[in-house]
Amino acid sequence: MKRALGCLCVVVVSLSAVGCNSGGSCTYKTLCGADVAPTADETTQCDNKLSDPCCGGLYSDYLGCMQSHQSCTSDGVTDDNASNAACNDKLAKYENCYFGTVEGGTCRN
Repeated sequence: MKRALGCLCVVVVSLSAVGCNSGGSCTYKTLCGADVAPTADETTQCDNKLSDPCCGGLYSDYLGCMQSHQSCTSDGVTDDNASNAACNDKLAKYENCYFGTVEGGTCRN
């Protein structure tokens, strides 16, 4: 992924550093100089995930963890594997919530 972490939300589901217990930001400024800034659409999609009444809190936890553990490759872009290593449990919780939510936003969990 060559975009800043703010757009990670788009990849994950299509798929200021903060602590792991703090929420992430869709306007997070990447630490990796060669990352491409997210588009306005990507930021909006991220904001929509954060404001989701069923799973937004879990997404915020994951995004905050990812952002606080951001690592860069020697090319200056985000190293997704290294950045995500400490956050896989939070990603799994978010994905379980997201894919367990019925169409129309009704929470099953």
